[in-house]
Amino acid sequence: MAGFNLGMQHEASGDANRAQVIWEKAAALGDPDAMLGLVKQALARGDAAGVERWAPVILAQDEAFPITALGVAFRDRGDLARAVQAFLRAEELGDGYAMEYRVRILAAQGQPEEAAALRARAATAERML
Repeated sequence: MAGFNLGMQHEASGDANRAQVIWEKAAALGDPDAMLGLVKQALARGDAAGVERWAPVILAQDEAFPITALGVAFRDRGDLARAVQAFLRAEELGDGYAMEYRVRILAAQGQPEEAAALRARAATAERML
């Protein structure tokens, strides 16, 4: 976690290169938050290889927060298919936030029954941080 936070400090101060170096070291040690930082950087640069390097690793682990945040990153970039994939994986782990994000997608896609059923599940689900 310290590696992710240090990388965020550099990212916020405008030193994306230093953030990347720190996140790469932390990600190599298994930090899914650092992996998420790298994916977000890769998405911003249009670096498909960078996204493909870390997104599957994030999806394969068992921490809901980085998986949900990955889904948000994909959604914000307009990649709803990958966003839904991430949200579904986080839902498997019981994350109510992921369910709520997918409810919005379902509603926007004109699937009110599915959205309502998922909204009901989300109402009792844990919000994972």
